[in-house]
Amino acid sequence: MSTAPQSIAAAPQYAGFWIRCGAQLLDFLWLVPLVCGAGFVVFGPAYFNVDTGAYRGLGDFIFTNVSLALAILTFWFVRQATPGKILLRLKIVDAATQGKPTPRQLLIRYFAYALGLIFAPAVIIMMLGCLWVAIDRRRQSLHDKLAGTIVIRVDD
Repeated sequence: MSTAPQSIAAAPQYAGFWIRCGAQLLDFLWLVPLVCGAGFVVFGPAYFNVDTGAYRGLGDFIFTNVSLALAILTFWFVRQATPGKILLRLKIVDAATQGKPTPRQLLIRYFAYALGLIFAPAVIIMMLGCLWVAIDRRRQSLHDKLAGTIVIRVDD
């Protein structure tokens, strides 16, 4: 029988509101050029015609949102973080185990977040869900709560 002390897992350092805002700002700086560049390649200069409204038809809506989802989800599946989170040393983990989230959790997290970006009435709920990070004990946003994830600071 071993008498060595058992190690206790350290409590996670939850990523707060301002550092998560910073990560989103950094992500905005690479996502917008990526999506706009791809839109220009697919649709040509008309992609930037502001007279046609937010989307230039169903094809543009699908293309823009699918390319955005693929970029974000690829980073989440591979690195558990987008480039903004990586630069600020943040990572998305399972709230219960602090391990890697399942693909299902990441999909729920993305679609809960994306609904607030795509549909105008949901924007208010999404903003409140993100502001919730500032007061929540584990700094979870609404999309984190729905997916069972948390965002933590990492040292590696």
